[in-house]
Order: sequence, then C-alpha cells, then structure tokens
Amino acid sequence: IITASGKLIKTPIDSICCHGDTPKAVDIAASVRLALEDNNILVTAFSGRTS
Repeated sequence: IITASGKLIKTPIDSICCHGDTPKAVDIAASVRLALEDNNILVTAFSGRTS
C-alpha cells in the first residue's frame, strides 16, 4: 500500500473487490486480473467468510 504521502506499507492482501456500474466495469476487472497474472499472482475464486 502506498499512502497519500508516498510511504510504503507492506501488508498481505487476501482479496480484491471489484465492482462498478459503468459500461467499462468488466474491462477494468479484466485488466486487474491480467495485471495480477502478469505478475505471477495466483487468482482464484473467493471461498472466504460467508457471514
């Protein structure tokens, strides 16, 4: 995470939530997935908390 002041905060990230109601929402989500995969980050279906 990079703060507004430019400080880097290292933290594990377990999930990313992408949502939107614009015509390009699906394209943005696909671009995020591609960027993750291009950086060897495993993308899987969410199977976390249900409550």
